[in-house]
Amino acid sequence: MIVNLARQCGGVIAKTQIEAFLEKVKLSPLTNAQILQHNIFLFYEKGIFILTEFVKPTNYFYRQIKLALDGLFAAENKSYIILRDISEIWFSHLPEFDNFISWTSMLLQELLGGMNESSGYKVIFFWPKRSSFGYDGGWPLLLLTLG
Repeated sequence: MIVNLARQCGGVIAKTQIEAFLEKVKLSPLTNAQILQHNIFLFYEKGIFILTEFVKPTNYFYRQIKLALDGLFAAENKSYIILRDISEIWFSHLPEFDNFISWTSMLLQELLGGMNESSGYKVIFFWPKRSSFGYDGGWPLLLLTLG
């Protein structure tokens, strides 16, 4: 039901919309962990989710992200970058989506979690899991080079 609701909303849905819908149909509210549980949704922004099917990450897509990150790390000349500090302009170096979805640092963070370690990049979370302790995407997470 939540997936269909999100599709009706263009693939992006706020947690408040999910809660209102569940209350209307007399179902218990879902935690972030439950919403993210089967990788159907990703965090898009704080308190907002996106359907993974709207992002459609492929191997080519991940290679393009890696190339953009290589350029970012070369320009910054650092071994780490705080994701929230990446300028909005830099996101134009990332591959475009097939729909009208825009990049956010939270979405980048979520997709980096799907990259393998051979890419040279890893997101370091302050909590053991992205859905733990009611995590809502509000903390500054670090992107580190492994090499």
